[in-house]
Amino acid sequence: MERVNTHESSATIEQALNELPASMARQKSIHGNDVQLHEENTRGPSHASEVHKGNVGMIGSGDYGRALAGKMAQCGYKVQLGSRNPDNEQIKKMLESKPGTSLVSQEEAIASSNVLVVAVGGDHYSKLPVLALKGKILIDVANRTRPRPEEAPSIAEALQNLVPDAHVVKAFNVLSAYALENSTVQSAKQVPVASNSPDAKRQVLELVRSLGYSPVDYGDLSRARDIEDIPIQLLPQWRVPAIFVAVLWLLHFVVLVLKFQICAIVSGHDTPLGALLANLGLLNFNRATAITALWTLCLCYLPGVLGAYLQLWRGTKYKRFPTWLDNWLRSRKQLGLLMLALASIHTILGASVWSSHYDKLVFEKPTVALIAVRYNDTATAERSVTLHDSRMTWQGELFMTTGTLAMFVTAVLGVSSLPSVGASLSWREFMFIQSKLGWLALLLATAHDGLLGFGFESHHYNMCTVMSGAQYALHLPLLTILLKLPLLLPCVDKHLQAIRSGHDRTRNKQKKIFVQPASETRVLRTQKRNGETCDLTVDVTPCFTASSTIHGSIILDDGSMTLNDCSMILDNDSMILDDSSMILDNDSMILDDGSMILNDGRRILDHGSMTLIQ
Repeated sequence: MERVNTHESSATIEQALNELPASMARQKSIHGNDVQLHEENTRGPSHASEVHKGNVGMIGSGDYGRALAGKMAQCGYKVQLGSRNPDNEQIKKMLESKPGTSLVSQEEAIASSNVLVVAVGGDHYSKLPVLALKGKILIDVANRTRPRPEEAPSIAEALQNLVPDAHVVKAFNVLSAYALENSTVQSAKQVPVASNSPDAKRQVLELVRSLGYSPVDYGDLSRARDIEDIPIQLLPQWRVPAIFVAVLWLLHFVVLVLKFQICAIVSGHDTPLGALLANLGLLNFNRATAITALWTLCLCYLPGVLGAYLQLWRGTKYKRFPTWLDNWLRSRKQLGLLMLALASIHTILGASVWSSHYDKLVFEKPTVALIAVRYNDTATAERSVTLHDSRMTWQGELFMTTGTLAMFVTAVLGVSSLPSVGASLSWREFMFIQSKLGWLALLLATAHDGLLGFGFESHHYNMCTVMSGAQYALHLPLLTILLKLPLLLPCVDKHLQAIRSGHDRTRNKQKKIFVQPASETRVLRTQKRNGETCDLTVDVTPCFTASSTIHGSIILDDGSMTLNDCSMILDNDSMILDDSSMILDNDSMILDDGSMILNDGRRILDHGSMTLIQ
């Protein structure tokens, strides 16, 4: 039995959109695996001048106004910049390099188009010609210089209150004048748009799209508060990953201090205290940075592995990941770039201390020379001097090679994550770099660390029962790799790829299981209109259907439907509310709470004392 999938295919969605009335403006937005359909009524304010490569008025001729006007002119619009000083020769000279733009008075710019960009600071809105703006579409591009007080309205809302008969739209405030002026490639840049007027918002959405950006419908004008907060936010997507990585680095640094300083002092190590503490600034810092870089690289690929196992367990890709996993997956780019920064620092610091004096395990034993030191004409003494001129062992050479290769591959990963580079790659190329080369980088980095830890003796692990940094650093990488290996098996990978291609295991056909309980005989005392009473015997045979459904709710089978939440069954024009309340079958109905039966045009009401028969 086929079951309804609530996540419609794209073809079905497009067909449904085409069947909507023509009077409704249709917009489709995709968020994760959910599809939301937004309908906008186009019966709102009608404007004679649509934004279709026509005239656009610009109130303001400052840096941002000129930059946005130049961008619009490049895309085929004619823009008139309204200035309080339209004879300004300096501004006219600047506009010479922007064909399609002209400097006029504010009154001329307002009269030139029904669509106006208000490119002046919010502090100057009180000086706008309010009466001339009546009925116009006003695109507010202003931003705040400091966070907005919690109860204060947005700049766009203030403009709407100032000109209540205009149609204010918040847009373009997330674009910088530099990006507009220099034609920076930002085709994937999202531009939020908000307005109380559906028609005005639709026109601005089209304008944003025609300029090469991705418009995002934020809803009504109250959402302008959120839009205006975007430019003044300080790295909102980086805050949590950066704090997490910083805490992780601090944790590793503390563990290394316990291992190499505190434990050495407690165990009576013969190294001078000053020498131990001197290592804090370089060796400990470098070791903590290396371990954190390796773990951060693991954190870039571990959530994908966990997500794969969750999809295999669920048998579908149409269920959302848990919030913590979804947020983790979204922060992988930030984690990857932080890893690249840590790996670069480690590479520089490691090269500066690369000698047998610091990394004895990957070098041959150094030469120890016995020399006679002459203090004066009569006093001499013999001293042993270690000459750190030895060559690397095979272990050291592989250690250096794997580290260099890992750094190179991670650099490729970092470069490919840049928007300008990623936009030039095909999807297959991008996935090959981020997935295949990413796992290669993890394998090389794990081998790089493992080669350093190879060959440790037992006493290296027993100092205060704290294992060496090179050893405990391998736990998370090895766990990530071991979890990945089963997913590479052909049988598992085939099933996983089928799920990610849209196969839904929960949609497999299942048979209905009909359970027919014993009939129940119910005697109802009836009262006729002439006052006589009689007993009416009714055989009630309840039935129900047990079957599996999507999300436990709906089954569609040849015109029959089941809401399997123990409430209702529709099957071949018959209906059961299976909460012991009602059966509808062939124009007959039973409310199975001892109160009413409707059968062949007769009605019986039973409240324990009276029944009416029509």
